[in-house]
Amino acid sequence: MIKSDLLKKYTTSMNNMKITVFYRHQSVGYSIQRVIKTIMHAISNKATINEVFLPHANSDIFSIVRNGFHIISKKNTLNYISGDVHYLLYFFLNSKTIVTVHDIMYYSYLKGIKKKVWKLLYINSLKKADKKIFISEFSKNQK
Repeated sequence: MIKSDLLKKYTTSMNNMKITVFYRHQSVGYSIQRVIKTIMHAISNKATINEVFLPHANSDIFSIVRNGFHIISKKNTLNYISGDVHYLLYFFLNSKTIVTVHDIMYYSYLKGIKKKVWKLLYINSLKKADKKIFISEFSKNQK
């Protein structure tokens, strides 16, 4: 099945669906955002798309908590997390959520308590997603 046929297959069941896409802070980068925006544009005639950018760019505990509380009121029928903010999954209680994992390579460089905290926030949190999309087999096998 070619990509356009696959897209048609999945978008037919999206009529009137409300999707919120959560991006990391705009200052962090935009290459991932461009890819996701292309996909969201392709399905925008079948679903209502709401885009939310996180207010805090840092990954310290205070920014993580503030980002988490920021997204609670913005949840929708389907929530899509893009970028390295997997920790948001802890704030999506009883919500359908999809996450794209681009890579978790940074984890292999950490040691001690930092490695344990990072695993909790970025790897263990993936268990809470309804669907996980890994961009490659390499990415999938990193965890």
